[in-house]
Amino acid sequence: MGEQGGVQLLISLLALALAASAQPTKSQVLYTQADDEWAAGVASTAEGIVKTPSSCVPENTVILTMSNGYHWGLLDLKLAKILDRKCFFDRYLVITIDADAHAKCNNHTAIQHCFLYHTELAPSDWKKADYYAIVYIKIKAMKALMERGLPAFFFDTDIILFKVPPFPPPNSYDLAYQMEHFDTACELKSGTQGGLYESTNKSCRGHGINTGQFGLWPSNVTITLLSETFKCGQWSTSPRHRGPPIGTQDCMNGVAKRMPHMRHLMLPSHFGGHCFCRGLLPKLRLTTYHANCVTSENAKMRVLLDAAKNGRTRELDGW
Repeated sequence: MGEQGGVQLLISLLALALAASAQPTKSQVLYTQADDEWAAGVASTAEGIVKTPSSCVPENTVILTMSNGYHWGLLDLKLAKILDRKCFFDRYLVITIDADAHAKCNNHTAIQHCFLYHTELAPSDWKKADYYAIVYIKIKAMKALMERGLPAFFFDTDIILFKVPPFPPPNSYDLAYQMEHFDTACELKSGTQGGLYESTNKSCRGHGINTGQFGLWPSNVTITLLSETFKCGQWSTSPRHRGPPIGTQDCMNGVAKRMPHMRHLMLPSHFGGHCFCRGLLPKLRLTTYHANCVTSENAKMRVLLDAAKNGRTRELDGW
């Protein structure tokens, strides 16, 4: 190869490297024998947890969160307002993704149940490093609980709990979820904030499933929903897929559209999301606040600190 050919080859290789760096990082979503054993352990732990009666979490129901050491500060902030609610922590299971998070979980003053993932994954902001491998852990865990017949709710780490959430009546839903898009200003204007979506001005209603706050009732329907959502993630991060990876939210939205008989329950607007609540905090009465629509750990921390300072707790009990 001549000097000119060598230069052209070098230019081509540099161009390929730059193109690759511009694409979202693919951390492959896999399900291995280790996952099978881990999921069985999660389910068995959950079966033990639900044996403890709770005055604030429904019968047989488990509440899940997962965190690594990198995001643990968000989890501390998440729980700060409810540390005295033992009835919540009796049913609360934290999936830890690295040794740092697991040590912090075991040393926490209120958390009673911690379960370590079998493989340590890299600290990751949105769509970076091991992001996709991490977010699909929640699908693995929730599926394991559905297969054991345990209702479950999942709350991402970047969500403040202003109070122990009210839960929907048993067997009134297959999938309950925070909406991705909602016109909160419209709802405030109509005077219905804090009520059920069913009683809200219909012109204010939103759309889209957000997997940061969601609950599932165990059935073949929800097992199928999770199985197909996971398959979507596997395919989108595999070498044979040339497009960008697809996260749990987009996959679940796509799968749900193919399941017309699934019972949807949109969580009331006091399960807040930053996408549709930003700028309105002083006017809201909240059960939760999700720092979605910002991507870095620092940005999420700023959003949640603002919410903790300026948001008000919804005082009404019940769904």
